[in-house]
Amino acid sequence: MASVTSAIEGSEQEAVGDALVLEIPGDAAHLSTARLFAAAVGRHFGVDESAIDDVKLGVSEAVTTAVDDPDRAGPPTIVVRRVDDGTLWFEVRWRRGDGGDLEASMSLQVVRGLFETATLSVEGDGETRIRFGLTNPDSNVPG
Repeated sequence: MASVTSAIEGSEQEAVGDALVLEIPGDAAHLSTARLFAAAVGRHFGVDESAIDDVKLGVSEAVTTAVDDPDRAGPPTIVVRRVDDGTLWFEVRWRRGDGGDLEASMSLQVVRGLFETATLSVEGDGETRIRFGLTNPDSNVPG
């Protein structure tokens, strides 16, 4: 587990507890590991069982976007954390070079179709993130 900074990047929300982090090789053969991780973390944080398949698909498609990125310069990392309002954020990060636009990625469109909170951000240093959140999965589960 990695320590969380006091605030979630790009947000005024405060992190609650530690983030759960998984770095996976940049190979589609490891997508099942990403899905299993997403399901286990979702259940840990009390995500309703009816939403687990959406979480697995969202993380899998976000990782697919990273793996398929021809300008990817590092392995994808999945970061999951809960913030003080109870929202559970899933984020897939990777570093990329000066590449093309990711907006046309079908995998990204699937994530956006599943989660209205889904965002894509590419920082000046190449740090790329696909992020989506579930509001108040279960505020009583320790985070």
